[in-house]
Amino acid sequence: DMIPAGGMFEARVNLTQIYSEFALDLGCFSTFIAETRSSQSPTATLKDFALGDFELCGITLEKTSDVNAVCNLGGTTDITYMYTVTNNGSIPLQVTLTDDEGTDDGAENDIDVIAYWEAQGGGEADGDLVSLRYVDLAAGASASFDIVLPVAGAVMNTAYATGSNGTTVVEDNDTHTVSVVECSISVSKDADQTDVCEQDTDNVTYDYSVENTGDVALLNVELVDDNGTPNNSSDDFTVGTVAELAVDEIADFDDITPNQPGGLSTASDGDTVTNKVVASGTPFGFPTETVEAEASAAVDVYSCMIEITKTPDETQRCAQNADVTYSYVVTNTGSADIDNLVVVDDAGTPGDTSDDVTITMSETSLAGGASATATGSDTRDLGPFGAGDVTNIVSANATSLEGFVVDEATDDATVTVYDCALSVTKTCDDAVGQNGDYGYHFMVSN
Repeated sequence: DMIPAGGMFEARVNLTQIYSEFALDLGCFSTFIAETRSSQSPTATLKDFALGDFELCGITLEKTSDVNAVCNLGGTTDITYMYTVTNNGSIPLQVTLTDDEGTDDGAENDIDVIAYWEAQGGGEADGDLVSLRYVDLAAGASASFDIVLPVAGAVMNTAYATGSNGTTVVEDNDTHTVSVVECSISVSKDADQTDVCEQDTDNVTYDYSVENTGDVALLNVELVDDNGTPNNSSDDFTVGTVAELAVDEIADFDDITPNQPGGLSTASDGDTVTNKVVASGTPFGFPTETVEAEASAAVDVYSCMIEITKTPDETQRCAQNADVTYSYVVTNTGSADIDNLVVVDDAGTPGDTSDDVTITMSETSLAGGASATATGSDTRDLGPFGAGDVTNIVSANATSLEGFVVDEATDDATVTVYDCALSVTKTCDDAVGQNGDYGYHFMVSN
């Protein structure tokens, strides 16, 4: 066409059509050059640059999470991150998506978000998922991925999205911060006696201490003891409660005795009863979280008992010769050692302690077991009691396991005292015969 003098010619160039007509790959660009001839000289050539944003290739990434703050409960707290990748260009892109998990240790250690998404049973992505690593996004399309990652102290994660059409690469990243708060509690438990006689199990007391070892206050702190029966919650008892426990604050509960029957009250010789306490609380600002800690104290149960036997050398005596020797044997029939053995004989006068006799024994400490014995003896005159049965009662006392008083053991022995006496009479009969011999008559009486 002819353009008149002073005229203007305006035209458009369809680049997509040109690329298609010549089977060329439409890449991403922002500048192209057009050549025109508009001079009187047939050899003149003019060039013009077309500049601007053609918006052929582009990608955006948005990263969020289900919470903005989380309690770090021993490195096991998981949170869900949400990623949305959008192709805001006009040609399809093949997209990769990675996350550094809050570490700056090189891209080779970043996690593959799309692979994680699939491994966790991902849902439907807007784009066409073609492998564990790539997703194809059409122009204007978006794809979303939700993955669960553990939080163990890292508070900032940066994600990277990369899109490629085969020749050109576009990128975007987004950083999301989650505040990680240490939420923790500790508890300790100690028994006043770790070895106890089975007669004394109800007197065991415990000391408890609970501490807030985290970064935020703990609310509604409670200590619950299983009373030595972990499979029976009916006898659990509450040691104590604290409405609010500040950071680094410690609360003590001392000399606590279980307030209902439990493991120790039914224990017998040879049992080991382990009581466990669980301390729990709610971190301030995290009403759905609970922190817990537990501690145990073990108590070994023993039998603490003794037996005593008392044996006289004779069970019958004459009042004129009423010296009787008694022998004593004390036996530790329990499993615990005993100490401070004391043996006392009432000397036959149970209502009068003034004449009690302390028996010297061969041992005052006996190891646990029936083979541990102590012996002693004592001789006394039963003549003053007169004729009749004389019964002597002996008692043995001892202590065991941190001063526990062992049940008293007793035994008795009876000796019969007799009056042993003779009388004799002698009478003379008349003389008989020429020699003047006399005859005598003797009579002996008991």
